[in-house]
Amino acid sequence: MKNKSLSRCSRSISRQGLREESEWIREYAEIIDNIPVAMLIVDIRLRILKANKRAADFALIPAKSFIGMKAGDAFKCAHSFESVRGCGHASFCLKCPAYVCVWNVLKKGKNSFGVEFQLPFVREGKITETFISFSALLIRGPGGAPAVLIYAEDISARKEKEIAMLKGRAASENNMRIRNAELFSVLEKLDQARKLSEIGTLSAEVAHELRNPLATIKIAIYNIKQKIDVSGAESNIHNIEKKIQEAEQIIDNLLHYSSLHPPRYGKVKIHPLLKQCVKAAREKYKEKNVKITIKPAAAADTALDADSVQLSEVFSNILNNAFEAIMHGHGKIEVKPVLCGKNNVAVIFRDNGSGIKPDDMDSVKKAFFTRKTRGTGLGLTVSSQIVYLHGGEIKIKSSLRSGTSVSVSLPLKRLSR
Repeated sequence: MKNKSLSRCSRSISRQGLREESEWIREYAEIIDNIPVAMLIVDIRLRILKANKRAADFALIPAKSFIGMKAGDAFKCAHSFESVRGCGHASFCLKCPAYVCVWNVLKKGKNSFGVEFQLPFVREGKITETFISFSALLIRGPGGAPAVLIYAEDISARKEKEIAMLKGRAASENNMRIRNAELFSVLEKLDQARKLSEIGTLSAEVAHELRNPLATIKIAIYNIKQKIDVSGAESNIHNIEKKIQEAEQIIDNLLHYSSLHPPRYGKVKIHPLLKQCVKAAREKYKEKNVKITIKPAAAADTALDADSVQLSEVFSNILNNAFEAIMHGHGKIEVKPVLCGKNNVAVIFRDNGSGIKPDDMDSVKKAFFTRKTRGTGLGLTVSSQIVYLHGGEIKIKSSLRSGTSVSVSLPLKRLSR
């Protein structure tokens, strides 16, 4: 009974709307015609009873032609052409925010309801994504029949500015994060440099203090060999001399670490330098059954601005580590220079040794860190500093019990720091 009553009221409103303009519509017309946003009145069936010029301009339909049309016909959203349930030409899609807004007023008894949304409207045959501020206000016609006064404003320009502002803010925040990270990195490096300087000073003092007693022991062993028959203690004497050499190497490393200087640049050819380092490593570890090869590459004849002595130390240190990581009888070490674009060269060292534990990867370049039974743990620290002074970097990849890959990347031309 109630539905029949609403239907009669709706038909009553529609008949009045389809005539010239009823008295109650004219009252609203005086208001909405002078408002500079799209406004229209619809009945319970969503038929348009009144629309102002702004609404007509948006829909590209003369205002008088609106009267009697369904809102979905007048304002064609691209979704209204999709063949989906509850959505079709000449009616609002049931999921449409505009429809939901009107529904909340007509069916749920709310006096007003407002939303902002974006829909792809069809205008002059083209789909235009438009941001809309949409409000619905419940009004009453003759006999108390419900109708809806709709307010719709194109807020695309405002939304675009808001989006641009949000993007700008996000970009600013991202730049700030990057700058903070860079600043933190610089501060970290400065702190590390300070610590390394302090360690270097201490290392130099310790090295000088150890040099004298070692020299005394070395002379004493020499005198013993000259004056006494040591045929029964040759192995012991040999072990003492070997340990003296190891101690002297440690002292040399400490002294070198404490007096690291900027590169003395010159033209350095990669391939001859690598051959020299490989030859020295083979001789040093000749008792090991390790096959070491330099892979031919386009970068073999490349020359770069570098300190040949320092680079030789870097390559030798990496080769030493590779040899010492190979514990089994069939070791392989591969060395390959590779051009990286027009401005950089990388020398890649691969071995099939014991590899590095994942937990140790962050510490391998730190001063005095080592898992070896002997050594100072300064090799990679010094090498990293040398490569850094050349404007390059060392990258390490390793898999436990499968081997390690060390990439030394260097610029071909001298960089100013």
